[in-house]
Amino acid sequence: MLVIKKYMKKQYIVVLGVILIAVVAMGIAFSKQQQAATDIADESSVRTAVTQFGSNIQKVSLSAPDALNQIANNYASYASSSLISYWQNNRAFAPGKGISGAWPDRIEVSAVTKINDTYVVDGNVIEVTNQELAKGGIAAQFPVKITFKKYGASWLMVG
Repeated sequence: MLVIKKYMKKQYIVVLGVILIAVVAMGIAFSKQQQAATDIADESSVRTAVTQFGSNIQKVSLSAPDALNQIANNYASYASSSLISYWQNNRAFAPGKGISGAWPDRIEVSAVTKINDTYVVDGNVIEVTNQELAKGGIAAQFPVKITFKKYGASWLMVG
């Protein structure tokens, strides 16, 4: 009888161990699934921010007397305050319309890559003139790489 009790006790311990391992494995799988869903939502938010920012670039005339205000007003929803300050102090590096010729119409995203707590977006700025607006097409394009970081609930450009 004593041998049977020891044997049954070992079986219970083995069964409990197996159950514990299964519960831990399910918890890890659930956590990874939640992270994947969060990553998908975050990437979608970043893509949306790039698209919306790209359509706002043409609203900023870098040669206008109020260019500093235009930069702040049109980019505040998409860029960190330090990046906006940088653009205001270095208008040659700020996105926007120049004096003449083609102007930025949009940004086409080609890739979004998660790196630690940031997303890096690779794409192309598409420029047009009145001719392309009337007939379609692209006057010029150039590659762009934008880094986004999450501030509160928003993904903002940091570089």
